[in-house]
Amino acid sequence: MINFLGVLCSEKTKLAVALGMFIGFPVQAAERPVIKEGGKGLHVQHLQKMLNTVAVPQPHLSEDGIFGARTKAAVVAFQTEHGLSADGIVGAGTWEFIDRPLVKQGSTGAHVIFLQGSLNRILGPSMAVSVDGNFGPSTKQAVTDFQKVSNLTSDGIVGDDTWNVIYRSPSFDLTKNETVQELRKAARETKVAVGTREWTTKDILLWKSPIIGNKEYLMGFKKQWVTGYKDVINAAAKRYGIPPVLLAGVAFNEVAGDPLWVDEFAYQVRNFDHLADPELEPLTLTEKPEKTSFGNVSMQIRRAAETLGLDIATLPSSQKRDLINLLKGSRENIFLAARHLAKLRDIDYSGRTAQQLTVEEIEVVGTRFNRGSELSLAKIKENLSYGKAISKRFVQLKDMLKQQ
Repeated sequence: MINFLGVLCSEKTKLAVALGMFIGFPVQAAERPVIKEGGKGLHVQHLQKMLNTVAVPQPHLSEDGIFGARTKAAVVAFQTEHGLSADGIVGAGTWEFIDRPLVKQGSTGAHVIFLQGSLNRILGPSMAVSVDGNFGPSTKQAVTDFQKVSNLTSDGIVGDDTWNVIYRSPSFDLTKNETVQELRKAARETKVAVGTREWTTKDILLWKSPIIGNKEYLMGFKKQWVTGYKDVINAAAKRYGIPPVLLAGVAFNEVAGDPLWVDEFAYQVRNFDHLADPELEPLTLTEKPEKTSFGNVSMQIRRAAETLGLDIATLPSSQKRDLINLLKGSRENIFLAARHLAKLRDIDYSGRTAQQLTVEEIEVVGTRFNRGSELSLAKIKENLSYGKAISKRFVQLKDMLKQQ
């Protein structure tokens, strides 16, 4: 029998914690247990719910209260993103960042420290917010400035909307690069159609599941995505002087591949595999991390770096992470792909305008996006299947890009 009198207080605390998780009230990290792979229950379910809400990319975990391999992978990715010990074990330090509170002038503590450091990282040295854990007037001013440039309500209060943009913003060290500044500004001036859906694990099930799957689902998804992003695609193609149908075709081919959480997991595995002594490099089992592709219009990190004039070999890990975040933003991703396609065009057809490129030349440029810039033109022409998948859809793609 349980001695209820002896444990009354702790049981009340547990009940309060459980109720708080059920109805969404914040619970202090100190009241959370340490949980890890194999754990079960309400705390695991809350963890999964919060990771689906705050993690970038969204891991789309089943909120079933079972701490399995996918939940652990999502935790490791989240811990890495926040500079925590990436062991997949959720203790007080990890809970502190998962249960992010609303912070404003007068707030103190770890979340304010993280906020201040993030604002310095994003806004650069001109802001110079003191990282002291005290949300004072200077921190409020920095928050307000950040909210203004991010098209958020500029009230100086950091809630979910502001946190979400902070987590997805590349650092000042990367954004002070003029090419990145121009690209981001141009991308942010475009609009995505309301209701455009993004590819998730659920979509894979709706496409491939033997029970509920539908082979036509994939084509329908791709069409609505390209149509939803037509303003972005047309603007990016115009900016970099390439045929809109080429960029739309690449986007159609690439979107609806691996969900973003799969790319993140692959990147973390490759990073771990290549952390050893350089002399042991021949013994690694995976591709180098910079060959990991990110974004709906899938691009390798190294290709994105080359496109922006950055040297991936000397790029610090923090800026590689910024580059990944840039690729995760679909509008920026499309503009990066357009700039990359322009560079690929110049390999074989330098000086050609969008209007001057023939169908075969469009097929060549499109194929280079898939097969790389290193191959000779003769080698590329041996297999143009990727580019021909674009040209055979010219009529459909042009229809998707029509402005109403």
